[in-house]
Amino acid sequence: MPVKCPVAGMDLAVRKKPGWQECSLLLALRKSESRRKRSEEIIIRSDNIDDEAEEIIDFLERTRQDGVMYLDGWYGAGIGASTILKAVVERYRSSSSGDATRKAAGLDKIIHIDCSLWQSKRSLQKVIAEELKLPREVMAFFDQGDEEEDFDGVHQAARGVIPQVKWAILNELSNSKFLVVFHNGSGSYVDLWECGVPVMGVMNKRVLWTSRGRFLFHGVKDEDVKELAGLSDVTISVFPQNLDNYDVLKDTFRCFFHSEAKEVARYSGVPESNTNIVLECILYNMVLIQGGNDINWGTHAANYWVCDGIIQDTNGCGRSAWEISDALHRNINLGCIKFW
Repeated sequence: MPVKCPVAGMDLAVRKKPGWQECSLLLALRKSESRRKRSEEIIIRSDNIDDEAEEIIDFLERTRQDGVMYLDGWYGAGIGASTILKAVVERYRSSSSGDATRKAAGLDKIIHIDCSLWQSKRSLQKVIAEELKLPREVMAFFDQGDEEEDFDGVHQAARGVIPQVKWAILNELSNSKFLVVFHNGSGSYVDLWECGVPVMGVMNKRVLWTSRGRFLFHGVKDEDVKELAGLSDVTISVFPQNLDNYDVLKDTFRCFFHSEAKEVARYSGVPESNTNIVLECILYNMVLIQGGNDINWGTHAANYWVCDGIIQDTNGCGRSAWEISDALHRNINLGCIKFW
């Protein structure tokens, strides 16, 4: 039977679940939370992705930290942040130990939202709805909204959240203890409340997110990262255990670079066995940038990779050099490329 939200008065084609009576309370707590925002920095010292994921999970178990947590990645440079988040999700969802790990952290649900390739808040909300496996009658609102906005000529990037779905998500999560793991490729802070996720610094409702990853070319400039992180309750940074051991630093750096390359390759349709193609493209860019070449990589990277022979037709991927180059170009935001 349709449900009417006590806050917005909207009818939803979803079955009523316990928690609707809490909508008003959650919104009131949200307003109170915004007035007492705090900022705390947590530093994790580790030299590999597995250990870092375990450290973050241990932090959640020990502190029962609520609210919004921002992961800045390795060495304060964002490297590996996206891969670390994926490792955290894998551990929580592991069939062998995941249930015990979630219970220790006080969690009912793990919600993984990968919007590294940003489209719109509408797309973000749809990923959340799919993760929660909301019923067909709720998902139908997306098709209805898209049809109307296709007719009106609304650009994909300008499409906002759907109110009916927002309240369905709020209804689903209002009584849950959850962790949202969010890869945010928008280049700006996204308040998940807009989509219906009731995040606050109480009641075991948490978000762990990053705007970093994929070789830092994520659309967020370094000078903006502190501002983004400051909008969260906690910032988590990862540093090496031994800053004086060059060999360990080099191996760790190589490991993180390889993990970033694997992620880009996966999204680009490049076989894992050919991950080195991604690394060669990135290292090529680094060399030219450090040499002072003023190239607009956001526009010309794909052309340089092919014309300078970094990607060749004999690439072992079963696709032409131009196809591979175009796929990589679409999956790495090179517009704000920057290295140390």
